[in-house]
Amino acid sequence: MLNYILPTSLIALGAFLEVYYYFWRFNQDGIPWALAAISGLALTAFLIGLSQKGPRWLYLLVIVFSVINTSSGQHAALGEEGRRQATEAVRAKGQSQTIADLERERDAILKAPVTVTNSLWARDRYQEASKSMEAEKQAQDARLAVIQGKLEAMRLETVAVTPRETVYQYYSRVSGVPADWIEILLQTLLSVFFALMAPVGMKMWPKVEGVVIDWEPLVGFWWDASMVSWKAGKGMMTSRDMVLGYAKKKGIGIDDHRYGVILKAAESGGVVKDLVPLELDRDKAVKKIMLTLA
Repeated sequence: MLNYILPTSLIALGAFLEVYYYFWRFNQDGIPWALAAISGLALTAFLIGLSQKGPRWLYLLVIVFSVINTSSGQHAALGEEGRRQATEAVRAKGQSQTIADLERERDAILKAPVTVTNSLWARDRYQEASKSMEAEKQAQDARLAVIQGKLEAMRLETVAVTPRETVYQYYSRVSGVPADWIEILLQTLLSVFFALMAPVGMKMWPKVEGVVIDWEPLVGFWWDASMVSWKAGKGMMTSRDMVLGYAKKKGIGIDDHRYGVILKAAESGGVVKDLVPLELDRDKAVKKIMLTLA
């Protein structure tokens, strides 16, 4: 069982990665996602099939095609990540601006609050003005509560965007080689490995060894057992059931199938016809049957 783990992993993971980056490649062309996935599956299966059987030049051509397209798929996936980070940056900037606007409005309210007098004389003398100020005060307090609530909620979900250095930028910084060239090199090598994973897994798949049958002793026993009735003067060779009975009793590996194979070879080799021996010499008979079996 352990012999199957590594080749199975290589086949499954290699095929998945091939299809995944084929999908990104074809999706960039505007191909519907389902058709992009099916195309990736078909090309991956084609590559695996050619690794087992097919023209060598076509196999190499498909590998080159796979490397070019899956490396393009890696570049497309990297670009999508860049767009996602840019979107997050824009969203974070918008959040920061909104928070700043709300804080300015809150500060303006706190700096110039509406004051309501508590004097009974003033409230009675300026009844209409007092009611208006009370309503304005209530509206101001309500607005301040809304602002405070929004600020607390937005601060909790504030997106922190920290620019990340890609692996290509890192290698470019330490080596001095342009990041684009490093990206092309690493993605191409990775695509080569992806393309070879499944074919290598197929070649590593354990071969089931066939059972090697030593036919000569079986043919010799079959001949001896079959000739018992003939030698007893019964006019024909021993029946199938009796030969199989002898074999079972002696522990000889002749079953119904092998009996049929040997009898057919004997008839084809001109040794037997209708259970009548045409060749009576044991050694010659066994030799002719063996030549037919070979």
